[in-house]
Amino acid sequence: MAENLLHGVPAKSISPRAFGWQLFFGGLLLNLCFGLLIAAYLVGSERHFEDKARQNVEALVEVLEGDIAASLEKVDTLLQVSVDEFHRQLALGALDDAAIERFLDRQRTRQKLITLLVFYDADGNTKFGAQGKTGPETSNRDRDYFVYLRENPAAGLVITKPLLGRVTGKWVMILARRVNNPDGSFAGVILASLALENFENKFATLKLGTNGIVSLRGR
Repeated sequence: MAENLLHGVPAKSISPRAFGWQLFFGGLLLNLCFGLLIAAYLVGSERHFEDKARQNVEALVEVLEGDIAASLEKVDTLLQVSVDEFHRQLALGALDDAAIERFLDRQRTRQKLITLLVFYDADGNTKFGAQGKTGPETSNRDRDYFVYLRENPAAGLVITKPLLGRVTGKWVMILARRVNNPDGSFAGVILASLALENFENKFATLKLGTNGIVSLRGR
């Protein structure tokens, strides 16, 4: 009987056929273990890259959110400056139509998000900044934001949900403020019309993949 030279114990005899089967099953088990290790690695790697991608998108969204908020603050600053100009001229007793048109046009060009900077009188009719578009079809007297500002003398900035603009004919978001007469009565509304396509262009910078979506929601 053959001796195991390493341990000094008898070595069991085995037929070539049985030895072949042992090699086969041993190799099969080894390949199976190797395959499981590869699968575990791939799953871990996929989760790692998914987590990394999610973190990157969240960081981009945070930056984009800050950028949009900063832009809206600039638009509101222009609205407040415009309100002050209307109050100044109303205090003088009359509005200088040509001067106001130039003023509104100058303010509008200072913020690229603004499509229109329009003043609506107390009846909700376009008076300044509508680029010649007037008439009943452009009236805003029934708009919720107009009614709210008309009925609330102490109201501040109003930001609307997306709506179809009656002057531009495009989907827009409105930022609006009340304008008062010298006696505190309602003189009208100054508003900035922001085309939604401007926000779409900003969102387009986010690489979300074929199934990714992004939306702009109020709080």
